[in-house]
Amino acid sequence: MKKAYFLTKMIISVTIILISSGCTANNATEYSGFFMDSYAQFKVWNGQAKELSQTAEDLDALFSMYNENSDIYKINTNANAVIVHDDTIAIINDTIKLNDEFGGGVDITVGGLTLLWNITSEKPEIPAKEEIDSALLQTGIDKIEIDSTKNTVISQGTRLDLGAVAKGYACDKIKKQLNETDARCAVVTFGSSSLLYGEKPDGQPFRVAIKDPEESGGIIGTFEADACFVSTSGGYERFFEIGGVKYQHILDINTGYPAQTDLISVTVICDGGLKSDFLSTLIFIGGSKGLDKHLNADDYSVIAVTQDKIIYISDDIRDSFELSAAEYTVAS
Repeated sequence: MKKAYFLTKMIISVTIILISSGCTANNATEYSGFFMDSYAQFKVWNGQAKELSQTAEDLDALFSMYNENSDIYKINTNANAVIVHDDTIAIINDTIKLNDEFGGGVDITVGGLTLLWNITSEKPEIPAKEEIDSALLQTGIDKIEIDSTKNTVISQGTRLDLGAVAKGYACDKIKKQLNETDARCAVVTFGSSSLLYGEKPDGQPFRVAIKDPEESGGIIGTFEADACFVSTSGGYERFFEIGGVKYQHILDINTGYPAQTDLISVTVICDGGLKSDFLSTLIFIGGSKGLDKHLNADDYSVIAVTQDKIIYISDDIRDSFELSAAEYTVAS
């Protein structure tokens, strides 16, 4: 049986709900499918949605930890240099650059820990501390050796897991694809990462809803945005519970354990898919104590929700946010 591709993000349910694209033209094509362990939806005006889904399928085949034919599986199971595709080189290099820019925090060498915790299994268990410590010794971006001229990667004993950035990278790739077409408007979502593309015919912004982690099918509120990328991270959909303690699926590379954070949901809006994916995970792991520098960033916006149901919103999107759930409070 093929094992599911584990992503260090929420899967299956649409965590970013697109209330209305506002693109009212009749010449829209739609397609949906299961890619990167998520239910994905593609809708394009003046374009072919099925072609976009093929891009997602191709990237899924490259980035899976469990597909024996994928680039990542081959890297993880070979001690020598592995020849990989351009997209694999690009996603690794781009993630390393973001870690350099933001001082680390989202380490794609977490694959050994991902397999150890095995939160996707039917009966996950807490690994022994000795096993966690051993797996931690095999992490570190410095263990990845890349030769971009030969398109080769050596993992040096570590295991790669691109879950924190794969869907965002797919959104970036699809935007480039759309740029080469006559598409006027598109909405692409992988559940926790989405691309809002182009300009709506009515000139109005897109409207996006943030899922309520505490209520199935509920939403916390909505906000408006022009063309952009949107990613959400949270631990409320993928976890197991033992002894009254919840162990959620986003792992902290500093401890080897599921992240201990007072945030339940982090949404990042910016001009890059991989960047929004990376940052939502980074901010979620960091917790509310590190929020200020992100809320005041110049090149991305944040909506972060704490366990005590306080919502922190970047100033540039605060006026467009509309609260829906009465039990939540927007921080002043």
